[in-house]
Amino acid sequence: MELHNVGTTPDGKPIVSWDKEGKSKREIKEYSKGNYYGIYPGMLKRLALRCMYGKIKYDCDRGWAYPRPSSTYIDSIFRHLTQYLLGDDSEDHLAAAIWNIQALMFNEEHSKKFHDIVERRGKNADYTYTPSELIREESHNTTV
Repeated sequence: MELHNVGTTPDGKPIVSWDKEGKSKREIKEYSKGNYYGIYPGMLKRLALRCMYGKIKYDCDRGWAYPRPSSTYIDSIFRHLTQYLLGDDSEDHLAAAIWNIQALMFNEEHSKKFHDIVERRGKNADYTYTPSELIREESHNTTV
């Protein structure tokens, strides 16, 4: 199997593809679709269970869309990560942190008036990567 460098990510890491029977080789247009296969399914299950827990406890579906200041989500993220690091197993703290991260992302993209993180005010929350950001022509198909 021959490994080829097909460009770099915006942070300078190489993007590679394999040159054997089309294995993992993708066209530029596919990058805009995202890589859902790259998301750990167990995380999605734990997040879904966390969402069900919140739906039952707070009688609220899609609680991440309920308007709350972003600073409350930041606080909760760090609190859950700290509890996890201290060995607390009273609840799924990692799933709780991810839930709060998704709520923070929702605020950043859709509820700007609740996005009260001063350092993030006025920042563009569009993290859609264009093919030109992912692949640079000059490094296309050069052997690594």
